[in-house]
Amino acid sequence: MLKKLGSTIVALASAAAIGMAASGAGAQTAKPAVPPTTTTQPTKVAGAAGRPAAKLAPRSQKLQANRTAPNPAASTEKYAALIVDADTGVTLFSVNADEPRHPASLTKVMTLYLTFEALQSGKLRIDQPLRVSAWASIQSPTKLGLKDGSSITVRDAIFGLITKSANDASVVLAEALAGDEDVFAQRMTEKAHKLGMNATNFRNASGLPNAQQVTTARDLATLALAVMRDFPAYYHLFSTQEFVWGGHVITNHNRMLASYPGADGLKTGYTVASGFNLIMSARRESKRLIGVVMGGETAQARDHHMAELMDRGFSQAGPGIASIGQPMPATIQNAGKGSGEDAIGKRIAQANSIPNANTTMPRVPAGAPTRWAIQVGAFNDQNSARNALNLAMTYLPELTTASAGVAPIDNRGRTLYRARITGVSEQQANNGCRKLEANNIIACQVLRIEAGDADVASN
Repeated sequence: MLKKLGSTIVALASAAAIGMAASGAGAQTAKPAVPPTTTTQPTKVAGAAGRPAAKLAPRSQKLQANRTAPNPAASTEKYAALIVDADTGVTLFSVNADEPRHPASLTKVMTLYLTFEALQSGKLRIDQPLRVSAWASIQSPTKLGLKDGSSITVRDAIFGLITKSANDASVVLAEALAGDEDVFAQRMTEKAHKLGMNATNFRNASGLPNAQQVTTARDLATLALAVMRDFPAYYHLFSTQEFVWGGHVITNHNRMLASYPGADGLKTGYTVASGFNLIMSARRESKRLIGVVMGGETAQARDHHMAELMDRGFSQAGPGIASIGQPMPATIQNAGKGSGEDAIGKRIAQANSIPNANTTMPRVPAGAPTRWAIQVGAFNDQNSARNALNLAMTYLPELTTASAGVAPIDNRGRTLYRARITGVSEQQANNGCRKLEANNIIACQVLRIEAGDADVASN
């Protein structure tokens, strides 16, 4: 069976129709044309307001100095893929998984890891405004369009990274945590090595082109598992499908959230040097897999290839399956449980039991009094919604008469799962939201439910 799995997936990996090439599971392709290890770096001379002059230089000058020399690699030199059983750490499929590749915006997963770490330690607050520097404001798209001297909250910066992959918001977070993006990149690399990502080196917070910024598919899987293990309270944010900014609805670049059953994160990325990259996690029943695909020729080809590999992984993953390639580091095995209900485990032992989502949503009877609710998010899957509610309820033990429920809602043809705490007064709702925000529970909204409005109180 395992040989059949290997040959089948190899055929998928090598199919020209999906724009990727691989000669076999664990097969050795030509070594990638790794960019030179020397990169011209701008000289840092003290500039205005104590900022390095190089950081205030025109964007084109600094980015051109770091850009990979024009030498487009063939798809085989960019391609890498890895499927990992998140619960056991077993590698189910591996092609070029330990070969150096450019991460592109997958870099932002590490930026978010360090941001979550700062939130958990209290160094940052969810509602804390962060100043936008001149350097942050001139980052290349994609971006939120932040202006020099303006501010953005930690909450909005996080959502900007997850949905729009905003490069300007990445720099804002980097400078808030380290004072300087270059210093932050050093910390990113240090953290990567502590997590076992020994083949990874970061040079910026966003993933914008830099010849020296390299990683591997295996290191990226290690990072995904570490996020789940270390920050179960924040992992569900990667399933955010929409973010409202400046009056506009921003849709998540990760289309797999809407198209692949069980997908609940993480991140896409693209540069010319990297090709189209994707790191994702999906859960089906009690099984969770992590997938990494790098070097796709188009976003659609990358997503299709990932779906094929994940489908094969789910059909074959199970106790005792042999490993193809190297195992994941022992330090992150079983980390995949970090995003599921088992992961929050002890922390929510006293939480209210959240029922499954109903297929229909009850309505408040006409003429009923106005009611209030605390909404803690709308998610791509029921598990994420239930986890968010469980976590919120652990911080609100005073709401003894409140109800918590998950209900499906139609969002432009897609189903999202809305999580609400209902049966509370206006004062309880406002106090509860403030308490959740003080404890860095990121999504919280006070809602007034009028008679006739859809409600989830009895779910």
